[in-house]
Amino acid sequence: MKTTPSGHQRVLIQRAATALALLWALTLSFTSADAAERNLVRRATPIPTTSVGPPIGRVIVSLKPESALFRRQALSASHSAAVISDEAQRRANALSSSAGVALTAGRFVGERAQVVMAQGVDSVTLAARLARHADVEYAVPDGRRRAHLVPNDPLFSAGPASGVGPEVGQWYLRTPNDTIRSAVNAEGAWDIVTGRASVVVAVLDSGVRFDHLDLNNVLLPGYDMITDAEVANDGDGRDADASDAGDWITAAENNLREGRFKDCGESSSSWHGTQVSGIIGAANNGLGMVGTAFGVRVLPVRVLGKCGGFDSDIVAGIYWAAGIAQPGLAGSSTPARVLNLSLGSEGTCPRSYLQAFQAIAKAPYNAVAVV
Repeated sequence: MKTTPSGHQRVLIQRAATALALLWALTLSFTSADAAERNLVRRATPIPTTSVGPPIGRVIVSLKPESALFRRQALSASHSAAVISDEAQRRANALSSSAGVALTAGRFVGERAQVVMAQGVDSVTLAARLARHADVEYAVPDGRRRAHLVPNDPLFSAGPASGVGPEVGQWYLRTPNDTIRSAVNAEGAWDIVTGRASVVVAVLDSGVRFDHLDLNNVLLPGYDMITDAEVANDGDGRDADASDAGDWITAAENNLREGRFKDCGESSSSWHGTQVSGIIGAANNGLGMVGTAFGVRVLPVRVLGKCGGFDSDIVAGIYWAAGIAQPGLAGSSTPARVLNLSLGSEGTCPRSYLQAFQAIAKAPYNAVAVV
């Protein structure tokens, strides 16, 4: 009996490991929770940043570690909401002179960063003004991200002849050939190793449908990081319920002369977080489909709602999923070893993301992969 993998087996393991990282970043729909919305395509179109009327600037600003504004009162997860709110506004007030306008404080993002907003100035201009303040490490517009598009290539649209199972098939799990060269030979890899329940994969996306049969006993209790109740579409802001409330945009919302959903694009709900969770960890249970890494546990973190999600909520979700405490919020009690973010937009990655990834690298377990 062999106790170590052969050369051929090592190749399979390496190929499977590489494929897992790539596949976890895919966004096509395999585990649609609603047959009526099964064939919809999510487009990664630019998010509208302006509307009719005065602009509203929204910026993530991070203080330097040595800043007196930061050192005056360092906040922890145990501080009350009132204390945190007062401290956030105090810091915003102290930065108003550089901004040239009154600032309204938003949520904290990590330990030293927070959201600030201002009327009558756009986000780019506001960020540039704040960046000049001696206590500021960086200031970046609090942009919005969307779930990535679903390809329309033939191999993504050829589902099973029976009509039962994944709507686009699972060609990516097969043995590579001249037609499906990017397939990974998952069956060969599964003969050697499958997912383990000790591995937690966080899916930062639109939340999940906890009633999905293929995700039964796969999902861990997650968190809803969406601050704006209208974007969240569930009647409230941040809470411990990561259920996907739907992200549809009506024709009326899309065509409004003003409003946060203007020009977002009319669409039905994508259930994108459920789809991605299925690609990763759908149970091997004789139903629907199977996840590439079936056997792992999935930690859902809801950061995308109607018309996407703000960077500040996404970055806060990164900290939480990695088990890192923030002002007023302890990190997850089941921190993830892999973070999946199947989202994006045009432009470069903001420094707020990079700061979060650096904090993760310094975490006690120091072994998180981001895909």
